[in-house]
Amino acid sequence: MDSESLLWRKRKPSLSLWNQFLDEFLDAFPLENLLKRRVFICGSYKPEAFQRLQLAKEEINREENYFAFLMADFKRFLDKNYIEKFSFLASFSNTIIMIIEHEEGFLIEFGIIIANKHFYDKTTIFVLKKAQDRLTPMLTKGGFKPPFYTENKNLFYFNTTSDLLMKIRKLLKTYN
Repeated sequence: MDSESLLWRKRKPSLSLWNQFLDEFLDAFPLENLLKRRVFICGSYKPEAFQRLQLAKEEINREENYFAFLMADFKRFLDKNYIEKFSFLASFSNTIIMIIEHEEGFLIEFGIIIANKHFYDKTTIFVLKKAQDRLTPMLTKGGFKPPFYTENKNLFYFNTTSDLLMKIRKLLKTYN
């Protein structure tokens, strides 16, 4: 691995890094997924929240032209540095969906997205409505406000898993 972070580079990741990624990708997924719209799903890996991430991934993957994935789908690639792994997968994706259900498990990633315009431009946030009052003011009075996020544009609130999946399906239709 190069000594300079993927976050700080102006150039693309090295060919050897791409080869490492493709090696694991092709072990786990059909090659045609590289041609689909790639959707990186982020959020908490606590059991209930992770289950919702998996359901979102399954829902998106039902659509013919989409390939959804989680960071957990890549176990070997950059497994010693999760910030580099997140940055690479965010760069690889066409769309980033972040699902927020509580205050843990996403704050560093959210900060990276806010600070990186390329990542920000392709990110939509979904927040569990009942968790809104328990989130840090850095989100509720900062990151979830314009100029960053605007409700019903790139920030959506959901009440149930079925509500979340319906809103994700609606988002996917905007890309067609």
